[in-house]
Amino acid sequence: MGDDAGWLAGDKAFFRIGEVAAIVGVPSHVLRFWEGEFRGVRPTKSRGQRVYRRQDVELLLKIKQLVHVERFTLEGARQRLAEAGVEVRAAAPAGLYLARRSLVGVRRAVEALRAALAAEDPQVGADPLAYLREHGIGDAAGVDRGER
Repeated sequence: MGDDAGWLAGDKAFFRIGEVAAIVGVPSHVLRFWEGEFRGVRPTKSRGQRVYRRQDVELLLKIKQLVHVERFTLEGARQRLAEAGVEVRAAAPAGLYLARRSLVGVRRAVEALRAALAAEDPQVGADPLAYLREHGIGDAAGVDRGER
């Protein structure tokens, strides 16, 4: 996941605790607890709110994989993460988070097409999918990958 983190809110570098809870699929109190248990998770504070970096989110997904999926204890998960040369697979982001992101992309594509049709843009009529691609909208909506 670390190499291809396109699923993680585009170019966004920082996330509030509510966003991270939605991405990881655990309540915010679990994230706060894990902060105390795992040294690598160190959000900063901005205007009184926890702000997580992208690498914090990726580490939290690995912790979730170890604790919730592979059933490690917290101590076992800490040891596994500390082992040199051992790659820990990150859990997939929460399905609800991915569905909401996809829906936002689809809405953006529909609005772009609606605006182009209202303006009677001749490029739209021939190939609406090509129009979306040319304007950088198709991929964000999952249209290019056949995600319909």
